[in-house]
Amino acid sequence: MHSINCYRKIVEDGKVVVDAGVVQCNDPRYDKCGTLDFTVDSSIDVEIRNCTRSASDCDNGVVCGRVREHVEALGGSLTSCSAICCDTENCNAPGRWQ
Repeated sequence: MHSINCYRKIVEDGKVVVDAGVVQCNDPRYDKCGTLDFTVDSSIDVEIRNCTRSASDCDNGVVCGRVREHVEALGGSLTSCSAICCDTENCNAPGRWQ
């Protein structure tokens, strides 16, 4: 199995926290690229782009359920959530269709 290259970026509340650009996903378990977008308390938007594992990171219901648990444990409310995976080189780069 070959490794895939994905875009890695984290944006929290409009501020870029990490923008590593294209990274190689060296662990063979990370076989897809993913984008996770969610909103907390209707006002804090978070976007995470990175390498993902198709076995556990590409089910929107499961991923958003985990996010909801963490947000609620911190006293917040998850108001929207979307997890999308793709499997071609750099397919999760900003502006690219997944």
